[in-house]
Amino acid sequence: TNPPPAAVSNPLPPEVTLAVSNQDLIFHFTSRGGGLKEIAVRNTNYPAVVHSARTGLDEQSFATLNSKVPVPILAELGEALGDDNFTLTQPAQNMVRAEKTLANGLRVVKEFAVGDSGTNYLFTAKIRLENSTPASLPIPRREVVVGTATAISPLDDPTTLGAIWYNGAKSADIRAGWFANRTLGCFPGTPRAEFQEGASNVVWAAMHSQYFVLAAIPSRPAPGIVIRNLKLPPPDTNGVAASQRLTLTNNYEGYQTAFVYPATHLDAHQSLTNSFTFYAGPKEYNGLARIGGFMTNNLDLVMGFSGFLGFGFCSKMLLLSMNGLHDIGLNYGLAIIAITVIIKLVFWPLTAASTRSQKRQQAIAPQLKAIAEKYKEDPLKKHQKTTELMKEHKINPLGSCLPVLITIPVFFGFYSMLRNAIELRGVPFLWAPDLTRPDTVYTI
Repeated sequence: TNPPPAAVSNPLPPEVTLAVSNQDLIFHFTSRGGGLKEIAVRNTNYPAVVHSARTGLDEQSFATLNSKVPVPILAELGEALGDDNFTLTQPAQNMVRAEKTLANGLRVVKEFAVGDSGTNYLFTAKIRLENSTPASLPIPRREVVVGTATAISPLDDPTTLGAIWYNGAKSADIRAGWFANRTLGCFPGTPRAEFQEGASNVVWAAMHSQYFVLAAIPSRPAPGIVIRNLKLPPPDTNGVAASQRLTLTNNYEGYQTAFVYPATHLDAHQSLTNSFTFYAGPKEYNGLARIGGFMTNNLDLVMGFSGFLGFGFCSKMLLLSMNGLHDIGLNYGLAIIAITVIIKLVFWPLTAASTRSQKRQQAIAPQLKAIAEKYKEDPLKKHQKTTELMKEHKINPLGSCLPVLITIPVFFGFYSMLRNAIELRGVPFLWAPDLTRPDTVYTI
């Protein structure tokens, strides 16, 4: 286990910040670590705190990613890198550069291209290490921080916070449960401090809350990944109505994620560049699927739709169906009701078959009981007579439960979809002010 390297040294000159924006995002850069301090989502459809008519609040704040964290995006952690204070410049309207020359002659240059409007929340960044000396320079093992998973508001569900990484074949979502390391999920265990994995196969990493994600996609798979559990201050309660129940306390956690690059060296006047594409914005399936399809990297896995037993496929189909019903004019609440009715109708033949099977078994229950009593000392004979009786009455032992088992992926997928669909955030229906919040009748 490698302890987290120090990111900065003291004393430091005053921090210099720079704000740049496009139609989708507002980027806040810092000279401390020469990186991206935080990113605000400008789309008013996705505010930090959702207000309803009941709260009487109209002001909405931007949802902010990577907020209140120790080091910025693209900070480099590592021995002797001296990655503390950088010079910030803006060579072009949509470009920011951070640079620094170390005492040994190593020049570190970071460039961010925030893109024009309508980029689907994408931006690019790169780190270039340049050896400006006539001699070879050693480059120690380093970690490139690509973001920290933080809650957007104190109303967020803390159990949904985590970091996902993808190796080209499968993804793993590292959350509080992994760090708590409880036995059977409930008995206390030895807490873990960090997650390390990767064998030059880190295709992307994504830091997510329930409805927002910050994803980093290296131009070439990164050698390794490290995810650390950090204690952070909770989000501000500004704009939260007194009637809204807070879910985050002072024991607030974040998950800092970094790509790990092994030690190497740079020959005289040689340079080394690492390039990344970032997505910062809502967990909106259609947009993520388009990006993931274009880059062939399955970025839509950040939606959290489990692939177990087909649950993920069902979640995607149900989400597309719900959005399709909404597009033709149905309120999302009515769309959910319509999908529920449609599912029940589709599975009605299976439900009816299960019911008929149960009734036939109930009809022969006295005979089954008599067989069990008569052959209680001979299990083999008991099984033989039971099987013959069921064949005689054309009863399948699995007939009552198999139809129910077939419907399980659909209903689990439905639950997963409703829990992750940002389309439902802030949508009222009947007396419920928000379809993503608990339907609270009374708060004690």
